[in-house]
Amino acid sequence: MSMPLLPLFVFDGPKRPSVKRGKKVSGNAHWLTTGMKNIIAAYGFEWRTAPGEAEAEVAYLNCVGIIDGVLSDDVDNFLFGATMVIRNHSNTLSGNRAHPVKNADGRDDGNYVVTGLILIGVLSGGDYHQAGVQGCGKLIAAALARCGFGDRLLEAASSLSREELEKWLVTWHNDAREELRTNKSGLVGSKNPALAKKIPDDFPDVDILLSYTNPITSETEGKPTREITWEKESDIGKIAGLCELYFEWGVKDVIIKRFRTESKNPSCSRSCISAVLSTWF
Repeated sequence: MSMPLLPLFVFDGPKRPSVKRGKKVSGNAHWLTTGMKNIIAAYGFEWRTAPGEAEAEVAYLNCVGIIDGVLSDDVDNFLFGATMVIRNHSNTLSGNRAHPVKNADGRDDGNYVVTGLILIGVLSGGDYHQAGVQGCGKLIAAALARCGFGDRLLEAASSLSREELEKWLVTWHNDAREELRTNKSGLVGSKNPALAKKIPDDFPDVDILLSYTNPITSETEGKPTREITWEKESDIGKIAGLCELYFEWGVKDVIIKRFRTESKNPSCSRSCISAVLSTWF
């Protein structure tokens, strides 16, 4: 928060998926949420509560140009349609230890197609179904995406009713099996009949697919996105009170020391940004 940017913090909402990364997710807000919102507001920054999953909401906000980018260590933001994802610089996060997405020449050229990423997610595993199809890694999933299976999947999920989609998927996954068995397109690399047999008849799970292709956002809920005005200023008194409340900085010497080391950068940054904005508008 000491960087010269205007952060918008987005929290998960009540309609977020009930299962993520193999664990059940409570419909209630996290116990830290209220305190975090209070601290963010005290510093003069903005926050929103998404109707569903926060990742889907920020991807939507990025896609329509309300925010310039998404700071996250989770590439699922791309699956939801984000156009700019900035990886958290911390080296302790698991997402930052992974290899970046690369093209056929082994380069990270930034050309990511949502349809292909969704297919890779359901085949090789993602937040909503970590297992994916047994034995199907990202390379084979990416090859099937180049064959057009991702494009067809997204188009069908976006245009068909659930009943129609379930019937359509029968043909789609039979075609995918055939491609793996024969490598008809020449893009898969080699014939893989063993993997073709591992694709279950009910793949992909419709609920998982729709979680990616039709996530719950402000747009799908028909809720207009509230304008971000950036008119709030940091309130040192409120920050001090919240620090004493949440962090037990109740001793004068401790509060002064902590403010010097922990609290001044975001507050100063917010004040400087306000000064710049006042010259623009």
